[in-house]
Amino acid sequence: MGRMRKSVTALMLLSTGGFMTVHGDDTKREPPARAEARRASNPRTFKDDRTGVLFYVESDGQHVAAINGGGTILWHRDPFVDAGLKPYRRKERPVISYIGKASDNNVEAMKAEGKKGPFIGLSYNSSQFGLLDVTTGEFTFLGQD
Repeated sequence: MGRMRKSVTALMLLSTGGFMTVHGDDTKREPPARAEARRASNPRTFKDDRTGVLFYVESDGQHVAAINGGGTILWHRDPFVDAGLKPYRRKERPVISYIGKASDNNVEAMKAEGKKGPFIGLSYNSSQFGLLDVTTGEFTFLGQD
């Protein structure tokens, strides 16, 4: 009976936009920052038509994997940590809000610095953004709005 009550409670919270973490018999309400990150970080994918590589943003909103057409993982990275970024705009741990085609201006700026690419664009919910090298997974931070 106790298990059913938790399920009903969890459904009621979810239906009202709340989030809840359930560990065994221990049910806890998530801190607001974590709930915000969960809302912003549904798993995302982007397929680069030029290379055929599929990019998968994990549900934590922080890790990115590159997967080739044969299903082999080419690399798995945490661009925020790898680039040594710091939180911005009171976001404890920003999550990826966009992964997709890089802007032509940003690609041209990278080429001017001698980086050949190919690149894809990546943005965080903190407005920080940059480019990911498709081949290596190296993230180049370009700025924040």
